Amino acid sequence: MTHFKTHSPKSADVMHVTRNDRVVTWELNRPEQDNGLDIDTLQAMESSLTELERDAKQRVCLLVLGKPMMFSTGLDGELVKTCFGDAAIFREIADRLNAVLDRLEALPLISIACIEGVCRLGGLELALACDMRNMSMEMRHACKKIKPPFYGFPAY
Repeated sequence: MTHFKTHSPKSADVMHVTRNDRVVTWELNRPEQDNGLDIDTLQAMESSLTELERDAKQRVCLLVLGKPMMFSTGLDGELVKTCFGDAAIFREIADRLNAVLDRLEALPLISIACIEGVCRLGGLELALACDMRNMSMEMRHACKKIKPPFYGFPAY
């Protein structure tokens, strides 16, 4: 059972999707909310993934980036509050986010997370679902095992 709407005209505003020749770019566009992933952002990712899966032979690369100094802090704060108030909603959102990350990881093209600034929680999960990560020296994250220099490293 879906507790949330699955389409919103806001989807285009929360994540800009651009296509340039054989490269597709996802630019998270919620800097006031630390690029938190909300329902509209998940919808935009799902729609774009459907298109990428259908046109995989026409594309070679997906770039995922946030606004300067803010990659993503994961799930949107208001959505997290809602999830903690209702176990069924929490399970639905966790399953939906995991499905997006699984689809991103399974794409038959190269995906690169371009990380500048803050990258935590679900934002770090998003970055790890990509094949490679390109990190600026200004990147701040919550994973103690990752230390400078950040030259990008493959997913395992």
